[in-house]
Amino acid sequence: MRPGSITFKLLFLIACAFIITTVSVLFIADRQLTRIIDKSQEAVYSEKIESIREFLHRRDTRLRRTGLVEAYFEDFKEASLKVLRQTYYKHADQNIYPFIIDIEGKVVMHPTLPEGDLSLATTELVAKMLTVDKGNFDYTYLGQKKWFIFKRFQQWNWVICYTVPLNIKYADALEFRNLLMFTLGGISLIVLLALSMIVARFTKPITRLTTFATAMARGDLDRYIDFGGSDEVGTLARSFSHMRDSIREKISELEQENRERKKAEAKLVQQNEYINSILESLTHPLYAIDVNDYTIKIANSASGFNAGDAHTCYRLTHGQDHPCGGENHPCPLEIVKQTREPVMVEHVHFDQNGNMQNFEVYAYPVFDRRGNLIQMIEYAIDVTGRKQAQADLAEEKERLSVTLRSIGDGVITTDIAGRVVLLNRVAENLTGWSMEDAEGRPLEEVFHIINEQTGEACENPATKVINSGGVIGPAEHTVLLAKTGSKRRIADNGAPILDAGSTIIGVVLVFRDITAQLKTEKELLKVKKLESIGILAGGIAHDFNNILAAILGNINLALFDRDLKEKTKNLLTEAEKASIRAKELTQQLLTFSKGGEPVKEMSSLDEIIRDSANFMLLGDNVACTYAIPEDLWLVDIDKGQMSQVIQNIVLNAGHAMPDGGTISISCENIAAADAEEFPFAGGGQFVKISIRDSGIGMPANIAEKIFDPYFTTKHGGSGLGLAISQSIINKHNGHITVESTPGGGSTFTIYIPSSMETKVRQQEVPVEGSPPSPLKVLIMDDEEIVRDVAGEMLYQMGHEVVPAAEGKE
Repeated sequence: MRPGSITFKLLFLIACAFIITTVSVLFIADRQLTRIIDKSQEAVYSEKIESIREFLHRRDTRLRRTGLVEAYFEDFKEASLKVLRQTYYKHADQNIYPFIIDIEGKVVMHPTLPEGDLSLATTELVAKMLTVDKGNFDYTYLGQKKWFIFKRFQQWNWVICYTVPLNIKYADALEFRNLLMFTLGGISLIVLLALSMIVARFTKPITRLTTFATAMARGDLDRYIDFGGSDEVGTLARSFSHMRDSIREKISELEQENRERKKAEAKLVQQNEYINSILESLTHPLYAIDVNDYTIKIANSASGFNAGDAHTCYRLTHGQDHPCGGENHPCPLEIVKQTREPVMVEHVHFDQNGNMQNFEVYAYPVFDRRGNLIQMIEYAIDVTGRKQAQADLAEEKERLSVTLRSIGDGVITTDIAGRVVLLNRVAENLTGWSMEDAEGRPLEEVFHIINEQTGEACENPATKVINSGGVIGPAEHTVLLAKTGSKRRIADNGAPILDAGSTIIGVVLVFRDITAQLKTEKELLKVKKLESIGILAGGIAHDFNNILAAILGNINLALFDRDLKEKTKNLLTEAEKASIRAKELTQQLLTFSKGGEPVKEMSSLDEIIRDSANFMLLGDNVACTYAIPEDLWLVDIDKGQMSQVIQNIVLNAGHAMPDGGTISISCENIAAADAEEFPFAGGGQFVKISIRDSGIGMPANIAEKIFDPYFTTKHGGSGLGLAISQSIINKHNGHITVESTPGGGSTFTIYIPSSMETKVRQQEVPVEGSPPSPLKVLIMDDEEIVRDVAGEMLYQMGHEVVPAAEGKE
């Protein structure tokens, strides 16, 4: 019996099936017997544990009837354990025994471990017993696999457990398993012997049929076979006879087809000669390539291919030993394999003399009737001249691009349809569009401009240039909306691009960002406005101050009269207070004029800020926090004017929080290296003061006017506080800004140049002397009323007065 014969295979399959069945029966029987043993053993040992629990329960009941549980518990426990040990440990099997532990894992009763032993407390064995009230499990203890069943005795917090080695527990199952395997093994041998005899009888005709089929395969079609019978083998034998007859007829048909094929081949040779004449008439290389091995099957003379050479396409065109590849020489065949569509790639080829030429290679797939890709037709067109022209054009374009990049304004060019052709670097930064993203897009999408005042889109400048045919100037109030959403005021110009025949072929736009320029102009206008108001305020305040001096002087003189009635004295006192308030207003107006120039001295801002802020917040429900570093630089300031600035800002912050809140004041040193962010700093060092409130804030249109003179949002306000503060900071060569969000509070930021010195000079304390003796005093003023009042006051003090209106007197 050969290993590859049908008989052997059948017997092998039957044996495998029988063995699998036998093993399955053994497995199922073993599993079922194991379940039966598990249930029976669990019932037996559960009953034994229950008898121990019942014994302990009776002892516990007797203990509790005494009413002295705590006093007699240990005695009852020891007596109970003594009885249990005598019952279970004296004549018991040393492999099967009960033991007891408490809920802490201590040994209460064990045949080998002493009472109170904790060696079991940390084992997984005890951990499993203490998690549930009862159960059973397998566990390897001291190298022996055992079965444990347990149940908790709640009254004394004990766990009663029985342990049985697994080899004892399943001894009967093992004996049964061995008997069953021996029995089934004997039956298997008998069955296999009987089956081998049966299979041999049925496979003998098949062997004869195999001999007949081998003879047919060798060409012997005259042999006859007939097994008779109507079974499957007989039917197969008759089928082989019919197949023999069919093969004879097919051979005759093939011989006829071979004669016809030879005629077709002769005709095909004529067609090939005709096609070859067409290929040879082409002036550019053309060849057909095998898709599997890159060999050239057909080629014309223009390709330089010799039919006697087994050239590959890459050796013919590039003179190399491997297929084309890479960005500069993509393989058209590989692309056609992937896409199954025609493709065009650019290549560098070499002619018979080794000269390099630029070619555009066109490749077309060829499929058989089943749709399989079998060949690729490829032809190449010499574009060396065109490539040189393109290179010259690219060089000229690069020169133009360099020129555009060097221009400081934004430049955009479009075609006649208004689509973007080119952006320089400045235009990319201003519009937010890169050259790659903007190219080919409509101009109005990239160069999106609106009217600042109306918010409506402006007319497309490219359309205006094309329609007008000339240069267009900048439109007023034009705002460029960048791709990022930012807005910039711009000035733009447009001009047509003309060809050699003066025909418009596109538009060039030149634009620049004038946002900073307009802001600077606005700031200059505000400064000029403040200067004009300062000059006017200074003149008015000077004259008004003289009048107030006379009024206050006369009121003071009148108050010297001891004969005044109390009512008159009170009225004069109120008039004096009103005059003093008017004098303070006059002093504020003088801040705008030269008379308000600061008297600077080196000072520390810490004390000035704290004193000024705390003074303005007395009695208010507004808290103030300070973050002022100890090493804050000194500054050269007029203390009074700087205190006025802090008071004005803190006062406004308090008014912005009518229901209370917090004002945060912080200071920091700004070094020269960091001053680049602040153009007003001039590269020097300065101190930054930030005053932030948690008030109602203000919109942008209010914040823009907050420093304008006489602009106020408070009922009864003068509108001079913040304007005077800005004037004071400017006269200190500093800068002040405000940032505010409606509902988010406001932040005023002040920048003051730091002092060159590091220590505050100590001022000399004047020594008071005795009152001067009567003096002769010269009073010179162009206002007569001032001379009169001052002279009268000095006269009242006992001095001699000499008045004069000017120096000539």
